[in-house]
Parts: sequence; C-alpha cells; structure tokens
Amino acid sequence: MKSDTILFPLLALLGAQLCFASFPVVGKLAFRGFSPLAVAAWRVLFGSAVLLTLAHARHGAALRLPRRELAVAFGLSLLGITINQVLFVEGLKLSTATHAGLLVAVIPVATYAIAVALRRERLVLPKALGIASACAGVGVLFLARGGGGGGGHALGDLLLVLNCLSYAGYLVLARPILQRRPALVVVAWVFLFGAVVVAPLALGEAWVPRGVGAGPWLALAWILAFPTVIAYLLNLWALARVEATTVAIFVCLQPVLAAVLAWAVLGERLEPASAAMGALVLAGVWCVAGGSRRTNF
Repeated sequence: MKSDTILFPLLALLGAQLCFASFPVVGKLAFRGFSPLAVAAWRVLFGSAVLLTLAHARHGAALRLPRRELAVAFGLSLLGITINQVLFVEGLKLSTATHAGLLVAVIPVATYAIAVALRRERLVLPKALGIASACAGVGVLFLARGGGGGGGHALGDLLLVLNCLSYAGYLVLARPILQRRPALVVVAWVFLFGAVVVAPLALGEAWVPRGVGAGPWLALAWILAFPTVIAYLLNLWALARVEATTVAIFVCLQPVLAAVLAWAVLGERLEPASAAMGALVLAGVWCVAGGSRRTNF
C-alpha cells in the first residue's frame, strides 16, 4: 500500500483512539453536573438515533432483521450496552480516569480468554501468557488498593473490570451475527435495545439538571459526539482499509493516551501500582493482539 494511501487510515485510527481515550477524562467533567446514569442514558439514546440513521442510509432494507436475530441483538445489548455502560459510568465515578483508561486494555485479553472458554478459539502459549500477564496486572492493582485502603476507588476499579468482562463477552458472542450481517446494522440495533433498557433505569435522574454551568454540558456534548459516534465510525472506516492487526496495535495507544489526558486535564498522577498494572496488561494485549479479525461495514 502506498504511503499516501495508508496515511489517512492511520490518522483515522489515531483519531479514534484519542476519542475513546477522552471518555474517562471528559466523563469526570460531565459528572460535575450529571449523574452517571444520566450520562449513560444520553449516550445510548443519541448513539442509537445516529447509528440507526446511518445504518438505514447505507444498508436500506438490510436494516430489517428476522425476529430470531432481533432476539440475539437484544441479548447482545444487555452485555454490550446495558451492563457495560452502567458499570463503566458507575465505576468511573468511584475510580479515576487514569484507571478507567488503563483497564480498557483488559478487553482484548478477556475477549480471547472467553473465546477459549467457550471453545471458539484454541489456547496457544503466547496468548496464554498474555492472559496471565493481564491477570497479574489487575491483581497488582487490587493488592495495592486493598493494602492502601482503596475504599471507593477499589470498588470503582472492580466495576470497571466487570465492565471489561461484559464487553468482552459481547464481542465473542456477537461474532456469529457479525459474520452474517453488516456491523453497522447489528450495532445500531444493539444500541437501540440498550437505550430501551438503560433509559428507564435513569428515569429517576435529572437529565437536565438545574443550575449546571456550561462545562458539564460541553463535556456531555463531547461524549455524545466523539467517543460515542465519531470514534466508532473512524475505526470502521480504517478497518476496511488496513490490516486488523494494525488496528489492534493502535488500540494499545488508548490506555497511554487516557493516562496522559488524565494527567494534563485532571492533574491525576500515575501511581507505581497503576504503572505496573498498565505495563502488565499492555504486555498481555501485545501477546493476544494477533487474533484480531475484520468485520464488514
């Protein structure tokens, strides 16, 4: 591939990771005016509206799915949207943006571990070492939190890890339907069903809080535009033009970018235990990254 041809996909991948990495940081700013559940509800409602519109414009009648596949999409939405989103925002509220960004790297490792457990993939030594490395990293973090009386932060970290496991399960179980249907169509339905469940959970929250300044509203707008829609579209556009392994390598940038943004915007420091955890988890990602595959847009 010519250098001028590959440049734009690489820039798209970098932009996508910047968008994703900004969510924990900007989410902290949004929480200064909105509850975590309100942010989650805004996100899934906006995301479902945009993704359904784009899916209809691109795929037309293919947006219609048989009842059986709609039931599958609903089940996937529980893992990929409802549980995932609620655990993430509640965990982020209790933990730090740095930890939320670093723990995202657990997802590709957990995805492979679940695929092996369900006999969707074979267990091979390098990837097994990747799983062990990531588990060791998370263990280091929790031992440090427990030993230091992490309190709410420890609970927040636990919710973030469970969020990663939920999303990893979604990725594994979604693969069969993604091999039959365009990814944009599937994700649009998953977001819609997620919105149907998450929005009622947030009915008791203030969606338009009184006395909230411009800062939290701008943070919410950023979350809706960049980590929710633009990052996903940039990733899919690039995935259609470069090897999946290249995409996997760029995913490794997300925890690093999140830690840098948390330091620059929120003043968070990277503690020794967090640095050790990040290094071990990223080492695990490098071992597992070779198993990435494409999905059709």
